[in-house]
Amino acid sequence: MRTTFEMDAVDCDSYRLSILAKQGFDVYLNGHKIHTYIWWKDERHYRPIMLEPDQTRYLVRGTNLLAVYTNIEYRKGEMLGQADVFLEGWKKKDRN
Repeated sequence: MRTTFEMDAVDCDSYRLSILAKQGFDVYLNGHKIHTYIWWKDERHYRPIMLEPDQTRYLVRGTNLLAVYTNIEYRKGEMLGQADVFLEGWKKKDRN
């Protein structure tokens, strides 16, 4: 899956990626792989991932592309797939 999003500025102090996916996944930001998770998880939940500066250096002012490649689950002849992802950023001055 993939989506585009707009950024007015890329001046946040921290960025966090959150993903809901049961199987392993790769995350790409503007065509660059920034995270890989190779395992599986029985219960569905959002995995928060704090991004390092070397992962967020691909953010640009304007249009960005966030893409996720994830595996699907095979269960008794069924193929099940579910994924959701979001990226958020904040500045230190705005945190409590």
